[in-house]
Amino acid sequence: FAINFALKYGSGESIRQTVELSLLFAISVAAACVPQGLPAQVSVALSLGVGRLARKNAVVKKLSAVETLGSTTVICSDKTGTITKNEMTITHAWARGRIFEITGEGYDPEGAILENGKPFNLQTSESLKAFFEDGFLSSNGRVNPPDKEHAGWYAIGDPTEAAFTPFALKAGLDPAGLDRRFPVKAQLPFDSARKRMTVIRGHGEKTIAYMKGSLESVLAICTQINLKGEPEALSEETRRKIMEKGNEFAGQALRVIALAYRDFKETPPDFSVEATEKEFVFAGFVAMIDPPRIAVKEAVQNAYNAHIRVMMITGDNAVTAQAIARRIGLQAENGEITVFTGDEIKAMADQDLRQILMARSIIFSRVSPQDKFRLVTLLKRMGEVVAVTGDGVNDTLSLKRSDIGVAMGKMGSEVAKEASEIILLDDNFGTLTSAIREGRTVFNNLKKTILSTITSNNGELFCVLLGFVGMMFGLPAPITAVQILAIDLIGEMLPLTALTFDRAEAGLMDIPPRDLKQHIINRKSLASLLFYGFWMGTAGFFSFVMVHHFGGMSKEAGRAAAYMSIILCQFMNILSRRTERTLFTRYFFTNPQLWGSFLFSAIAVSILIYAPWINVWFGFAPVPLRFLWYPALGVLVFLFWHELKKMFFSAG
Repeated sequence: FAINFALKYGSGESIRQTVELSLLFAISVAAACVPQGLPAQVSVALSLGVGRLARKNAVVKKLSAVETLGSTTVICSDKTGTITKNEMTITHAWARGRIFEITGEGYDPEGAILENGKPFNLQTSESLKAFFEDGFLSSNGRVNPPDKEHAGWYAIGDPTEAAFTPFALKAGLDPAGLDRRFPVKAQLPFDSARKRMTVIRGHGEKTIAYMKGSLESVLAICTQINLKGEPEALSEETRRKIMEKGNEFAGQALRVIALAYRDFKETPPDFSVEATEKEFVFAGFVAMIDPPRIAVKEAVQNAYNAHIRVMMITGDNAVTAQAIARRIGLQAENGEITVFTGDEIKAMADQDLRQILMARSIIFSRVSPQDKFRLVTLLKRMGEVVAVTGDGVNDTLSLKRSDIGVAMGKMGSEVAKEASEIILLDDNFGTLTSAIREGRTVFNNLKKTILSTITSNNGELFCVLLGFVGMMFGLPAPITAVQILAIDLIGEMLPLTALTFDRAEAGLMDIPPRDLKQHIINRKSLASLLFYGFWMGTAGFFSFVMVHHFGGMSKEAGRAAAYMSIILCQFMNILSRRTERTLFTRYFFTNPQLWGSFLFSAIAVSILIYAPWINVWFGFAPVPLRFLWYPALGVLVFLFWHELKKMFFSAG
């Protein structure tokens, strides 16, 4: 306002007229500096990302989480249900010192029990029959036959517990009859500290506790073992042999679940953990498989290619976790992946644990919720952007603590879903890496939109500032406040919004995650914005001068030429900023919404300039065709600088 007033003062205009013109000029400068459509474009970009993720089975609860996803540097993933299918199938059993093979897949009870490759008749051994009952009686999960809503046999409850129903059916047992004969009196639910659960049942006048859990935790409270049909003392040598056999199965990526029981001579006054879980008789164990999901191996490799570290945090034992890791391609830089248990983590100082957490991949087994929370906290303090997957109440703290909490949609608890920002409807690790790809795409599209918008604002500003120079030579302003608003709202709003529809470029998941300290507007990009803004403003001022001053046309026609020139430069700016490579690639035609928006905006601009009774309201006059080559020349020079910069420097 002050500069314009000083230039106009004493030119023969009244003070009032000079103030009015200077005020309008100041408003046009302010309008040039404000990206009016940017808030809407950011919201559209994030909303589109949410929509695309929803179609890929990832529900986003918080818009900003979409952009944060693309910055992920570490994934802390649970194993069961995320990396694996969470469809447990018992394949082997160890009881009375004998090994049995169980055929069949999934929850379908079709299958048989084999010993040494031959069918085993369970009816000939009451002692072994009791073992096959133990797993069912220590579980709450059940399997139901197909119905109208389910094409096949399906589980109700925890998949590990549900696996004992087809196990009992294959042994010729009647699960419903067992529930009637052994009614539940009390339960001690599973928790991550004990790593076992106990169901207390009645049987006539007797009270029996049935236990299942990890092999280590169950063996720890057993004092006897049933090897010959009657309980006998459990020696340390026998414990060692049982652990060796269990580890042998775990090394084949099988999950080992131990079974034990206790006959109460007298019913305890209360069924507390302390009063109940002691002096058990070890019955045996089963080995079950939870196979990795088909797409997980590729997803892990995609994460590695994207320079994202992957850590498996599981309650399973180390051998099973390591076997699954090998099957999905999870490995350290130097080959074999290292495993640390929850007990080892607790014994480590934070500084030592930080060194371990710098590995590309690592496995933490038998961890507690507190251990997981500590790991996530340390990773964040190290400057990592952490995505954590979880499905249970125990995962809530870690989900909240992480940058991106990812809950499981199928098997996840409501508490876990509430604590998370993203819910995977298919509980699939592959969906998480796809979501990270989408997050990177959204951020890149936001970056393109923001830089394109501010370039245009700078172009408008430089055109106005060059007008100062023209005023010294008696030229009118090359563009007005209303026309600047018309550039933002009519000429470029739709193309900038359509830019958010851009697909990911090839190689997007082969680059490292962005540095959170590196903002979109930084020293490098600011120089680029000023450079291209200058040439855009120069193109507009050049067209105005050539049409109005040298072409002898009215100032309204000159302003229409400047308006047209800035918008065409913005079209080229948008197209060029879509890719850091040359503009002329196959990627040029991958956004049909953008080309449709260009067409619509070009028609709208033509109407503003050439339609009578409309152009007068915007201060325009038609530009004769012979003068259109001036805006075209300005656009070509602008595009030349864009492409030349890409040849010698990375795009800003």
